[in-house]
Amino acid sequence: MRDVMAHSKKKSPLIKAHPELAKLLKDIVGGDYKVENDQINFTFAKGDEKNQEIPLYMGSSAIKSLLDISLYINHIAKKGDILLIDEPEQNLHPANQRKMARLFVRLIKMGVKVFITTHSDYLIKELNNLIILGNEFEDRDEIMEKYQYTEEDVLDKSLVRVYSAEKQTLVPAPIDDLGITLSSFDLEVREMNDMFDDMTMTMEIAYQ
Repeated sequence: MRDVMAHSKKKSPLIKAHPELAKLLKDIVGGDYKVENDQINFTFAKGDEKNQEIPLYMGSSAIKSLLDISLYINHIAKKGDILLIDEPEQNLHPANQRKMARLFVRLIKMGVKVFITTHSDYLIKELNNLIILGNEFEDRDEIMEKYQYTEEDVLDKSLVRVYSAEKQTLVPAPIDDLGITLSSFDLEVREMNDMFDDMTMTMEIAYQ
């Protein structure tokens, strides 16, 4: 708690140089953390909660799990850092897992080396989208505008290294203009889709 109190009184060099990063993080967290009277409180962003403030221990699992990365980015982060996160997708809605991928890209482009372990197909697929946006193709600008992406979200594939845990070892995953190929993820997704198609097709025939 003493470390949290000490760090909470200053802004990180990264936030000073890139204040827009705080807005993206706040959007993922859904509010702000505040340290006062030896206690960490959470204030919800404007919306249904009407700026309600609660003690951290009363917050959701997502609010609690995002405290460390919020503390790091807002009060500690600087260019040249190494950030290690184990399964950042934990307790996060798929939409926020995608936003987390965009946050990591911003950190990488600001000079932070980001290392993560993940089981999230949403996270990987979003990183793939950001890699694909690094290519020149027809309607690229229109697609970026439609889905509210900016050039700051674009990820250069040369900055990415991915390893898959297979047979008690780490195997490099291929990365090309279409992103990261993780056969273990893709196989499960395809099987689920195939099973869904088989079931719904059978149901349609039965109801005809």
